[in-house]
Amino acid sequence: MHLWITGTFADAPVRTASARAAEAFIDHLGKTQAFYAMVRPTGSKSLKLSRADKAGRTEISRAVATGLPDHRYLYLTGTDAEGHPGHPMLALAHAPLPMAEIRIELPWQAEGALDLMAQVDAALEGVPVLAGYMGYGFAPRPLGVNYASFVPPAHRRYRCALMMDPVPFSPLVRHDQSFVTMRRLEQKRAAKVRAIGEADPFDYVPGLPDVGWRTYIGGAYRDRLAVTAEALGPDLIIDDRGFFTTVTAGPAPIWGDLNLNEDISAYQAVFAFLEPAMSDWNMRARSAPGYSIKDEERLRQAKAYVDRFTVAERQA
Repeated sequence: MHLWITGTFADAPVRTASARAAEAFIDHLGKTQAFYAMVRPTGSKSLKLSRADKAGRTEISRAVATGLPDHRYLYLTGTDAEGHPGHPMLALAHAPLPMAEIRIELPWQAEGALDLMAQVDAALEGVPVLAGYMGYGFAPRPLGVNYASFVPPAHRRYRCALMMDPVPFSPLVRHDQSFVTMRRLEQKRAAKVRAIGEADPFDYVPGLPDVGWRTYIGGAYRDRLAVTAEALGPDLIIDDRGFFTTVTAGPAPIWGDLNLNEDISAYQAVFAFLEPAMSDWNMRARSAPGYSIKDEERLRQAKAYVDRFTVAERQA
């Protein structure tokens, strides 16, 4: 589950929802060993973690309940089989605009995983969610540098799996002028002596970063949707929740396992409905698993991920 929310954790609705999410997550951890960090954003650097003993969990709850300061973000993790920080994982982070992010990753077969996600989803009432998604997927280790480029193309078999690079402060969902400026400079350097017309410099349209079993659509993104709910079919559930709308593909998430011939038509219908609200195709491809401009095969796999719901024949 990855949510982008307009506002900060100091805003009352966001503060309440994030506190409920954190408490539900801590309850889910139970008495198992855990680690946490509340630190300044550090980019791709590894984090120093403290053991989340009873005092640490109390500190976490208090910090979130009072509004996580905008110069801090929170990581709270369980442990992997070797006792190192691992999934389950909760992350709360601030981004410019202002924007708040909530990200939760759970072992998909963990007892109570879907119940926890349902609790977090219910806590979002009255929250100005801008974009987000929930569903089954593959994720790298929750801490450390970004390994998205090394994730194998598992989406070729598990066609509904979420694998988009979960980089904080994603320009996919917001217009980042510094990012645009950087890309335009790259264009000019690549063009060398060739003149670039006024309409040619790189720009992009922010929007939804991906489609999951449940997709969250808020802000102006909803205004791009022209198709009526009646056209979507009985397997899709559209829920208008005030600040945002959710579209859910079927009664439960699926992997879309090609080897099991799982039917992904509900996900394809959701994508067709939401395509006008999606972020710029090129931006999604740049964030897709395995993307590399220098490797044709990895570039092809990244494009295949972005287009996995576009045409049924492409899934073969």
